Amino acid sequence: ASIVLDTTPAVISLTMPAVDNQSISGTYSLSEDAATATINFYSPTDANSPHQAMLPLSAGSFTLNGLDLNNDGQRTTYDYLLDGATYTVSITACDLAGNTSSSTLAWAYDNSISTPMLTLTGAWTATRTIMVSISNDTDTNGWLISGTQTLTDTGWLTSQPATFTLTYSDGVKDIYVWVRDVVGNTCQSPAHAAITLDTTKPQINLLKPEAGKTDNQLMVMYHLSEDTGTISLIFVGAATHTVNSGLPTGQGTHSILPSLILPDGTYSVSLSASDLAGNQGTTDTHANWQYDTSAGTSALVLRDQTTN
Repeated sequence: ASIVLDTTPAVISLTMPAVDNQSISGTYSLSEDAATATINFYSPTDANSPHQAMLPLSAGSFTLNGLDLNNDGQRTTYDYLLDGATYTVSITACDLAGNTSSSTLAWAYDNSISTPMLTLTGAWTATRTIMVSISNDTDTNGWLISGTQTLTDTGWLTSQPATFTLTYSDGVKDIYVWVRDVVGNTCQSPAHAAITLDTTKPQINLLKPEAGKTDNQLMVMYHLSEDTGTISLIFVGAATHTVNSGLPTGQGTHSILPSLILPDGTYSVSLSASDLAGNQGTTDTHANWQYDTSAGTSALVLRDQTTN
């Protein structure tokens, strides 16, 4: 009978990326056949470590699930890794003669990425292309911005977007943003913001003062087709008088006595407004309106009724 004397442990090499996510990948090599091969994960911040899983006895590549290292479909205390922890990873092999050897490296487990924050420049816009601001997206190398709440594999950007183009037709537009990190983690839920697209200018109707009429009271009446953001009333006569405050801006018909000391005279009266999105309506102007608050002078005429 004969026996092989082997007192030399196998030479092992282990290669893994510096950071990986739930799908843990790596390669290893053995200088000789092994009877057993295990991989161990230890971290001082992971109270449940070390974690251990069996590897194939032949050298090559391996893939492990960080949430189920033993791939048995059960989430046990010692069967999953701690997100954000840095581990000492070692492969230990025992050859056919019983000699053991190992190879060790440092490795970080990153299995999540935070939901970003999305900020828009306002609640209304008159243009389809808007500015967007994305924050809370550190360690990100992929951005997906969309008008639908559907995560897809297409449309990802490699740099942070600063603008987004809305779909056609006026109305409320929802915007969603997902982010992805270098190891492939995608945020579980997207950031969300909404903005109203309004490309229609407001209709402005100046009802009083009326063109060609004379009034002794400064009564102003007008109708707005929608809510407005700014509104201005201008009287142009011997001098120009402007009212920019105290005028109702909401949709509907309004009557107001402006706080304005207006000298008597003939005026051209104009009302202009822009809506909440910034669309400027067509100014409505009434010309040749006379403002007259002075009382007339009575005249007394005496007639001689005598025949002399």
